[in-house]
Amino acid sequence: MTGEAGKAADSGNKGGKRIVVIAVAAVLLLAGGAGAAWYFLGRTPSGEAGPQANAAVRKPGIFVDLDPFTVNLADPGGERFAQIGLVIEVADSGTVENLKQGMPRLRNAILLLLSSKRGDELLTIEGKKALADEVSALASESIGRPAAGAGPSPVTGVHFSKFIVQ
Repeated sequence: MTGEAGKAADSGNKGGKRIVVIAVAAVLLLAGGAGAAWYFLGRTPSGEAGPQANAAVRKPGIFVDLDPFTVNLADPGGERFAQIGLVIEVADSGTVENLKQGMPRLRNAILLLLSSKRGDELLTIEGKKALADEVSALASESIGRPAAGAGPSPVTGVHFSKFIVQ
């Protein structure tokens, strides 16, 4: 019986050793896969930093909410109107002050721009993007920066908070 008991103990040791070897191999395989993923996914093909570096470069903007605009559109018959809410994103608080000082001039320019549009122009995504670009240029001009001037514009974006065309 001692021979049979010794064989059983040996087979138990072999099974335990196999489990340990398999567990160590699995841990090494997972660690290698995680290291490879970190190496390949953390780099861009050009060697530049990943998306985290781009997020660190862009500063959060300051948003200036404009009162909604209600205008008659330039459609034939003049029966259509638009009600549009705008939010202008600027780079710094100095630009906010300049924008507020020139607000009557900017609102006038935006009203004239909106009233020159037709409803079918404003209903497309491309038309809305073009309108946002035009308003951005007007906002830059209202604070003393020509649209085609050198250097980056202090107006970093124009966003719609309301857009109704009837």
